[in-house]
Amino acid sequence: MAQDNSNISLSINPTGINMSNFTNANVSSAETNMTNITKIPGVVNATSGQVIPLQKIVTLKDNASDSELQGLISSVKAKGAEVLFTYNIPKGFSFRAPNDQVLNEIVSNIQQNPSVISIVSDVTVGIMPQ
Repeated sequence: MAQDNSNISLSINPTGINMSNFTNANVSSAETNMTNITKIPGVVNATSGQVIPLQKIVTLKDNASDSELQGLISSVKAKGAEVLFTYNIPKGFSFRAPNDQVLNEIVSNIQQNPSVISIVSDVTVGIMPQ
């Protein structure tokens, strides 16, 4: 009997890490990280591709300096948001705002920065069990 994989979701890997080289040693930490996502309000029992409330991923131009990245991160933190991850390739970061008003203020401010390529909603991802 053929296995139905039609509902497997694909996503962009913002870390630039070749996931095909993922070893069993890394799986336990990945499972821990995936388990931790259920602790985010509004994400319990989420399926792949659902927007995570109040979270955004910011991507900068390749030639953006580290000081520009740190300046944006500082401005986001100053508004009361939590920086979740910082990415080196592509250069950027993800954050969670405490509420919609703060989220809108942050997005409005950082989209004015010429080094910012995109600001997108963070979404859930998942792997179908075998």
